[in-house]
Amino acid sequence: MKAISERKYLQWWVRDPLQDHKAMTDIPRQIFPRLDKTATRSRFDKNQKKFPEYRQKVRDCGCIIPGCNAPAQCAHLRFSSAKYGKVNPGVGSKPHDKFSLPLCQWHHLDSPDAQHKMSEEEFWASWGIDPLLVAERLWEARNYLEKMCEIVRNKG
Repeated sequence: MKAISERKYLQWWVRDPLQDHKAMTDIPRQIFPRLDKTATRSRFDKNQKKFPEYRQKVRDCGCIIPGCNAPAQCAHLRFSSAKYGKVNPGVGSKPHDKFSLPLCQWHHLDSPDAQHKMSEEEFWASWGIDPLLVAERLWEARNYLEKMCEIVRNKG
C-alpha cells in the first residue's frame, strides 16, 4: 500500500513536460489570442526608453560645450548615479533618452578627449558641467524647445 502512494506522489511531482506542452497547445486560440505588443504600448509607457521627438529637440539645441557651434548628436549618459536614481543599463543597451545631452561629433566621438574615449565623469568634470542635472532639466522642459536651448546655453 505504501509503494502505491509513493508512486502516485512521484507521478504527481515529476510531470512530463511534453504532456504539459500538449495540454497548452490544445487550448483554442479564441481563449488566448496573440497580443500585438506594439499596439498595447502607450505613448507614456513607464518601460519605454526611446522618444524620437525628444532626441530631435535635444539635437536642435546645439553642442553643450562652450564655444562650439557645431550641429549636435544625442549623447547618452551611461554612468550610474544614486543621487539621480540612474542605473547603468549595461553593455549593449542604451540608457533612457531622458539621460541624453547634445554633443557635436567632435566632442562626442572624434576628439582625443571625447566623451566615448575617456571616463564620462572625467569628461564632464573637465568642462565643469553636471550632466545629470542638465539632463534632468532638459527632460522637465521637453515640451518647450526654447527653454531646452536656454538650459543648454546656461549649462543647467
